Amino acid sequence: NDLLNAIDIDLTGLSGAEGWNLPAFNASCLGKWSIVLNATSHLDWANDTNSILVEPDKAEPCYDGKFFQEGSPFNQGNIFAWDGDVVSQAMDIAVSKKGQNNSEGEKLKDKFSYSRSVDRLLKGIEESV
Repeated sequence: NDLLNAIDIDLTGLSGAEGWNLPAFNASCLGKWSIVLNATSHLDWANDTNSILVEPDKAEPCYDGKFFQEGSPFNQGNIFAWDGDVVSQAMDIAVSKKGQNNSEGEKLKDKFSYSRSVDRLLKGIEESV
């Protein structure tokens, strides 16, 4: 939390293999600007009003010979990649927003609150009974 409060711009959203991405999400909730790859589970929360979106330009196999081994029952697939020039432009946009609070990002904490999550889970349980 200290780290997220100390930054102005979050770059963790550039991970092409990340799911929800708690660091980028939490930074956005704190009113920081996150540069986010417009792919993966980022799509569940990041948009062009609460983040600086970067479109992926390709997908690469994820295999690194250690954590991602081809044919394994887990950790399979592709990782989204991005163009360095596009990310550089996104960084320029982020720098131009220095000192501007990300009020749309702060709204995420209400949309994705613990109480709303519990309500949704309980509703799912009730519907399945």
